Amino acid sequence: MQIGCAQLSEFRNYRTLSWRPAPCLNVVTGPNAQGKTNLLEALGLLITGRSFRTSRIAEIPRWGTETTTLTGEVLRGETRCTLRRALTRLGDGTWQTSGAPAPEWARAIAFGWQDLEIVNGGNYELAYGTSAASPIFASAIALLNDQRIAAGKSPLGFLNPLLYANPGALNDIASGSNPGCGTNGFPALSGWDPVTGLGSPNYGALKRLVGL
Repeated sequence: MQIGCAQLSEFRNYRTLSWRPAPCLNVVTGPNAQGKTNLLEALGLLITGRSFRTSRIAEIPRWGTETTTLTGEVLRGETRCTLRRALTRLGDGTWQTSGAPAPEWARAIAFGWQDLEIVNGGNYELAYGTSAASPIFASAIALLNDQRIAAGKSPLGFLNPLLYANPGALNDIASGSNPGCGTNGFPALSGWDPVTGLGSPNYGALKRLVGL
């Protein structure tokens, strides 16, 4: 299932937003408290009909509004389906949700770092930071290897020379830092930096880079 587009109106901090994601992996970055999680919540609500952050509908509409609307398109192969959700304030002050259910094949799973469980030597533990990012990056490379093998090609092997020679295959992260232990930590900079390395994986660019 792929999300073709989404339009938000009066949703949380967004008065309006129109977003058309890339066809492969999308990484949403930016300063804190600017609406990244709100966008993910809107996509989940559009598809599933419920928020993964709250069970109180009244928390979702932008402050002072009477109606919140979400519209979007989901795709599966050649099949397209338009979805619409609305949150409407009634005369008694309560909120009502309306909208037809998504098709059976449209599914969305939302999770945060607190939901990410790492299996290490038969032991299960919650992880975040590098302990979460590393296996996620490794899973993206595993998918590339699977596709290469299916295409009759060899697995990628040692990646560093390939990645450092082609930094454009990753999304450069140039803002933020990792404060801790009484220090300001390392800042994220343009190009390689100690905190984000070369950046986050751009799956579409990586596929092209490895000949897929």
